[in-house]
Amino acid sequence: QVYFGPSRNPLTLPQHAMSWDDSLQEWTTATGNAEAAALAQLADGAFYAACPTAGEAGWGIVYKEDHEEEILQADGETVKKVVINEASTLLSVVTNGKAPSEGFWLGGNKYRITRTDDNEECGDHTLKWIQANSPKHGVHI
Repeated sequence: QVYFGPSRNPLTLPQHAMSWDDSLQEWTTATGNAEAAALAQLADGAFYAACPTAGEAGWGIVYKEDHEEEILQADGETVKKVVINEASTLLSVVTNGKAPSEGFWLGGNKYRITRTDDNEECGDHTLKWIQANSPKHGVHI
C-alpha cells in the first residue's frame, strides 16, 4: 500500500501477475540458456530475484550469506581470513570492472573476471558486459 497526503488513505496498487523471480525464469532458465539467473540492485549489489524458482533453487546457486574465506595476500604466501559480502563484491565489479582485493564471489564461489566490454551491442541497445569464470561455472553480468 502507498499513502498520499495527510489523509493517510491507502492507495492499493495492482499486483503483478508474475514476480521478478518468475519473469526472470521465463526469460532465462526456462529457455535453457542458463542454469540460474538473478537480478541485483545497482545501488548496493543486493539480489532481489533469482531462478530457477522451484524450491528457491536459484537462490542456492547465486547467493550465499556473508562467509569467511582465507584470501591469499599480495606476497603470494600469506593468507588472511576475510568476511565476504557477495553483494559488495558484485557492486565493486559492476562499478570498477574488476574484482576487489578479496575477489569476486557469488553463491560461495570465487570468480575471475575474464572479459569486459563497456559498449556491448545487444539488439538496439548498448550495455556494459562482464564475463567471469570459476571452475565449471561462468557468469555474465
